[in-house]
Amino acid sequence: MKVSAPQPGSQVLELGYFAATWVVQGTIPPGPWGAGGEFGWTDSTEWLSGRFFVVGQWNFQMPSELSGDGPETLVMGYDTDLRLYTFDAFSKRRHVTSTGVLGKRGYGAAKPRTTGKSFSRR
Repeated sequence: MKVSAPQPGSQVLELGYFAATWVVQGTIPPGPWGAGGEFGWTDSTEWLSGRFFVVGQWNFQMPSELSGDGPETLVMGYDTDLRLYTFDAFSKRRHVTSTGVLGKRGYGAAKPRTTGKSFSRR
């Protein structure tokens, strides 16, 4: 009896939207985190073999009080038990993990957290 390899479900395949090269630029306003300033990154993501996860690398430029410049590695997937998408990013200073949903406007984090400290996103 031949056993076939598992295939990703339709929810997983929707992550293909993110398998591309992205260039982001913007300005962070002054606030409790510091003086703010320009930020940006170039993000290159692709399917991991088997098409169950999207993996990527981005190189970011941030104001020095907000971690400065550096690389970050990311992994996106789908948790079939929770029925939520997963996102993990690792850089020189932090590990960010979240679960969320995909909508018409992209990924929305439902439960973001970073290195054990609570935070929220808008």
